[in-house]
Amino acid sequence: MKQDDRPLIVQFCSEDPDTLVEAVNGLEDLCDAVDISSNYNSSSSNVLPVDDQHDKWNSWLDCIQRVHQECKTPVVCKLPFNQQAIDDTIRKGRSLQEVGCELLLLHKQRPEKINYIITKEDWDSVKVIRESVSLPLILDVGSSSLWDIDKCIEYTGVHGVAVSESLKHNPAVFCKKQPPVVDVVNQYLELCERHPTSIANIKQHLIGFCGFYLSRFHNRRATIEEAENLEDIRLLVGELSKEMSLLSGKEMKSLVRLKQKKELFKQNREKKREEKESTKESEIVKDENHIPKILLKKIRKERVENAMKNGGQRVAIDFTVSDDMCNKEVTKLAAQVRQLYGSNLRSVLPVHLHLTGLETGGKVYRECVRQSLHFSKLMASLSEESYLTLFNADDVVYLTPDSPNELDKLNKDKVYIIGGLVDHALRKDKTRSRADAKGVSTARLPIYKYMERTREPGNRSFSSVLAVNQVFDILLKLHETHDWRCALETSVPSRKGLVLKQP
Repeated sequence: MKQDDRPLIVQFCSEDPDTLVEAVNGLEDLCDAVDISSNYNSSSSNVLPVDDQHDKWNSWLDCIQRVHQECKTPVVCKLPFNQQAIDDTIRKGRSLQEVGCELLLLHKQRPEKINYIITKEDWDSVKVIRESVSLPLILDVGSSSLWDIDKCIEYTGVHGVAVSESLKHNPAVFCKKQPPVVDVVNQYLELCERHPTSIANIKQHLIGFCGFYLSRFHNRRATIEEAENLEDIRLLVGELSKEMSLLSGKEMKSLVRLKQKKELFKQNREKKREEKESTKESEIVKDENHIPKILLKKIRKERVENAMKNGGQRVAIDFTVSDDMCNKEVTKLAAQVRQLYGSNLRSVLPVHLHLTGLETGGKVYRECVRQSLHFSKLMASLSEESYLTLFNADDVVYLTPDSPNELDKLNKDKVYIIGGLVDHALRKDKTRSRADAKGVSTARLPIYKYMERTREPGNRSFSSVLAVNQVFDILLKLHETHDWRCALETSVPSRKGLVLKQP
């Protein structure tokens, strides 16, 4: 064992004290402490009769005491933690101290997973245990940032933390300044060369802490599954490094922030799942109209498929106007596309959505893929062709705020085009001039026919220029209700300062 691998704690699991003492003494000079584990801490022990659980507990204490008395190596123990049994946890901690345990690792216990992570909701209980047990206490946490870990230690008073799950996604969780992910990968691969590691484990680890980035560069996450040796993986990492080097500082920061948001979303989703499970036995008032999520997803999918296959109302986003947008505008446009797709998916009467002029490999397409892993599998018609190639020009109505024509109602035989444009400069007539040049009809939404400026105080823009997803939502709601007032009221943001006119 190399000196730079210290301190090292070796785990032992046995119910025979003699075997344990012999094994610990054999490793006396090779480790700094021993973790004496027991089947008592396993989830299966919870289903044993009370007398058997008591016997296992006493047997574990005997093993710890023998090692403490006959070996020089310090003893560490894991202590299961249960919010509903704080007093029992404290009692057990004191018992472990009496038989010679010198450090406790406090962890959560669940039926399907022994070392479940402790979250902020447990901090108050942990603080009580810490103040009641005089042993040094290490806490198994689920924090994904150094800031959270510092706050946890400060609040609970524990002597340190153990991190397991978070390291799978961020091996540099304890670094104050996060290193580039490619540097972390290269360091990991160097360790794999020095210490032979199975290719299956290498793939699993890489997908864990850089799979997010691999998925956003021409689906390299799928490519890594095809790697047969370490050299193949190094080539893949080299290609990833080249592509990431082309990103600007702002783009890289945006990518990192998106990764953090997704990790936080996963944590919150897991938290909600736990809360749901913990309340299963409580009284639940069942809504007779409730639809299970799995069934709801199936219903939504069938609705969209029906609109696509059976001549549903067509709405298209024209990305040929997106060429000269800056990176910030491209990012916003991709987010708006994601939002409007979600609106269509949730609609009771979805439209047939077309994304036209969207060049594969173009900056808008790349940003859409970056923000949505399964973008190419969306339930929409994606095409690199212009809308004029896909549709008859006589059937096209291009929506633009500069059109002299006001849209009265939706015609199922028409296809309504929304310019895929985020224009912070608000260049007048940009979409209209392009539509006029191609000889297609134009129309504007009848916003001022049904709406007026609010008289309430506040900071308002009083602008009828809407984002792509907002225009889409108006058309979608009109398609559902055939009511302009309803469509505009629900889809025009209040910050625009526009309210419905009195009938």
